[in-house]
Amino acid sequence: IFSSGLGVFAWGLTLITLIAERRIGSPPGGGWMRFAYVFYFSALVIKMYFAMH
Repeated sequence: IFSSGLGVFAWGLTLITLIAERRIGSPPGGGWMRFAYVFYFSALVIKMYFAMH
């Protein structure tokens, strides 16, 4: 369960990062803004994953 959860998390994080890069381009604030954005969505991915299992 833990390993599969990590796989889903990594896949979701990668996908979201790629989408964010295309939509926002270069986000204001640079690295910190991107980190906060990815962190927020990764938290949503984890919530959704645990809600389904």
